[in-house]
Amino acid sequence: MALLRVLRRTVSWALVAALLVTNVLTLTWGAFNAMLSGAFAAVGVTTVAARQAQALAGYGARKAAVAARMGGRVARGAARSAASIAPQSVPVVGAGVVLAVTAWELYDWCKLAEDIETLSAPPPGGEGIEDAPLADQGLAACGRQIVSPDALAAVRDAVPEGVRARHADLFATLDDADPALAGARR
Repeated sequence: MALLRVLRRTVSWALVAALLVTNVLTLTWGAFNAMLSGAFAAVGVTTVAARQAQALAGYGARKAAVAARMGGRVARGAARSAASIAPQSVPVVGAGVVLAVTAWELYDWCKLAEDIETLSAPPPGGEGIEDAPLADQGLAACGRQIVSPDALAAVRDAVPEGVRARHADLFATLDDADPALAGARR
């Protein structure tokens, strides 16, 4: 009976010590954490590390696809710009070509901005780029904010009074472009 009590007490203390050691190792040593996660996964238990690995499995491939799409878009845009030089010089038709190519390039730039936001997004469960997304920065273009009204107002205020007086119609148009500019620092 005494032997059984000593054995039970020894096993209990050994288990407590083993649990403390594994807790410390799990928190401080990544290799041990990965080994423990692999052992649990082999038994069929889903762990946090396994869920993170599953979430990140397609992340790199998606980033590579976005980067390839961006490269292709830039190459096609450069070829389109070069090919449009001759038609732009044709009278009357050239104006239409200029407008069409410009609209197409704006569309490509908007898609490029979307791809840049995709590339700067954090991986699942991770941290991303610290810069604010385009949508937080001011005037809208492509459904995104590009320049803040305060930045435009600062540029407008830096223009000398004489130039501003001669081109008052341009500054009125600038104020009409965004109501936030009309009240921004005058």
